[in-house]
Formats: sequence, structure tokens, C-alpha cells
Amino acid sequence: MKIEEEFTMLAIEREEEGQLDHLQTIIAAALGSVGSGEYRHVFIKRPVSVEDVTYDGEFSCAISTSAIFHRFGLLAATHTTVRGLEDEVLQSSDDWHMLDGPLLGAIGVLERKRHLDGSVKNRHTFICVGDGMAVHNGLEDGVWAPRLCAIESFAHHTGEQRRAEVYFIHRALL
Repeated sequence: MKIEEEFTMLAIEREEEGQLDHLQTIIAAALGSVGSGEYRHVFIKRPVSVEDVTYDGEFSCAISTSAIFHRFGLLAATHTTVRGLEDEVLQSSDDWHMLDGPLLGAIGVLERKRHLDGSVKNRHTFICVGDGMAVHNGLEDGVWAPRLCAIESFAHHTGEQRRAEVYFIHRALL
């Protein structure tokens, strides 16, 4: 573990005089985030402006996923991109393992899909919360926020299904 992760875990475990149950804590945090606006905005100062890089939450799946794992010491950082999240996981192969399918507490990454207009949809992350369900960043009533949905139902506006191309699980969740 990195120093920040060790400090966070040691502080919680020292204060509570016990070992953190990462799996139950991650699932509870993911389910507790559903409907919240916590991850809708990340502002970056540019040379001539300030930009909301999540576009009012439309592109906040990586930050909503990574923030939960970071908060409880399973990731070293919170990420605004799927690539950044995936790079950290792949570089931490002693702690993170690739899976073929969903497992409680795993991070899933959906494949890219091409829109009818030829544009390519971004990859998308989610957290497996059990019973074939996931918490992901989704649109409901015009608002982007963490949402609960069936893993098998990920589809974009054309109705075309998107499959998960990879799942990752941290060893602390096994």
C-alpha cells in the first residue's frame, strides 16, 4: 500500500479498534451514492477558462467509481478518465486481478460503441453490487448521477447493448 492508503486505513482501524471490512464498505458506499450529485462537477483551470471536465456529470463514471475505492484505500488516486483508472489498476497487479465476469465488489469496464452518426462512445465504468446489479453513472430525468441498474441492461441511445470488456477486483475484496 502507498503511504496515503496506509494512513487512511490505519486511522480508521486504529480509531475503531478493528479491521475494515472493505467489501461491505465499498458496496455500502456505492449504493449510498445512488442519486447523489456528488460527482457531477470537476472544474479544471485552463489558461483562459475554467472547464467542468465531467460536463455536468455526463462523463463522471470514472470519478464516481474511483472516488469510492480511493476513499477506502484501494486506489491511490481518484481519476477523471477510464484510462487513468484502468492504468492504475493494471500497474497495481499485486493488488488488483482481472476477472472474466462480474463479482461482488468488482469494477467493470464497458466496451466502446459506435453511434449511428459514426462517433464513438466512451468506455464506461461501474461497480458490481450483487445480484446482477451495478452502480454506474447514468442519466435519469435529465440528470447524470450514480444509478443502480442491471449489468445486462447497459445500452446507449440506439438500444444497442454494450458488453463489459473487463472486470477488476482488489485482493482485499476477495
